[in-house]
Amino acid sequence: MLNDCIEYSTYQDGTRTGTTVKHKDKGYWGVHLIDTATSNSGFLMWHPTKSESWVEDIAENFCFGMINQDGSIPND
Repeated sequence: MLNDCIEYSTYQDGTRTGTTVKHKDKGYWGVHLIDTATSNSGFLMWHPTKSESWVEDIAENFCFGMINQDGSIPND
């Protein structure tokens, strides 16, 4: 993934994968969301004031289809 990150956990459902990461130098948490059905490299969101469990929830919710790859909420 990124050279400046440490991967912590990965959630997957079908073509959707959410990976929680921690920045090596700055110590803040992030989540990388990718749907392999698309032709892009995914979306990395940093959450410097949040916890590991916060980004794990985002990764899991992405895999359940509750969050789009760009971090937005799907329209019904």
